Amino acid sequence: MGYGEVDSNLTKPFLNVMDNTKCHSVQLNKPPTQADRIAVIKEWLQSNNIPYDDNWRKCKLLKAVKIISLIFPTYQIDEILKSHGHKVLRLPPYHCTLNPIELIWGIMKQKVVGKNVNRPASDLKSLTEEAFSQIGIDEWRKSCKHVIKIENQFIEQDRLIEMQEERFIINTASSSSDEDFFMDVQSLEPFSSSDSR
Repeated sequence: MGYGEVDSNLTKPFLNVMDNTKCHSVQLNKPPTQADRIAVIKEWLQSNNIPYDDNWRKCKLLKAVKIISLIFPTYQIDEILKSHGHKVLRLPPYHCTLNPIELIWGIMKQKVVGKNVNRPASDLKSLTEEAFSQIGIDEWRKSCKHVIKIENQFIEQDRLIEMQEERFIINTASSSSDEDFFMDVQSLEPFSSSDSR
């Protein structure tokens, strides 16, 4: 499938979970960088209806660019998929553990390694294709369940952190002395990542 094409097997709208690899993150309306002239940066801000002061220096202009481009990035592949009625859900950066395909790649690599002993490099393509053909619905189901388990652990960890934060609210008006304050803080149970298990 070439860039800009959508697989014809996708006959109905689907949700595409997208990681943040470089080829998935080519931006439309690419924001200017430090290497661009001030006039180019101002032109980009104007074309995106972003207000700026004409007296701003380059660093301040680029800060405005960065804020907007981080909040509202537009990716080529997302727009191609959306134009065909599909939806895109992007994984948080650096969270490959939330992507089931990483587990599938691991299964595929194990299958190839098991058969790639004393074989010529020319066999690698056929070994890879054979390994992929052996990966079925069960492996995908297990990989997706594993990712859901990790998501739930993240959710539980966040919930526990929020609970600990709520317990750590310090009301300085009610403490009559420093001694009371330290007693309140010491009475809190320590929180560690092991509590989330």
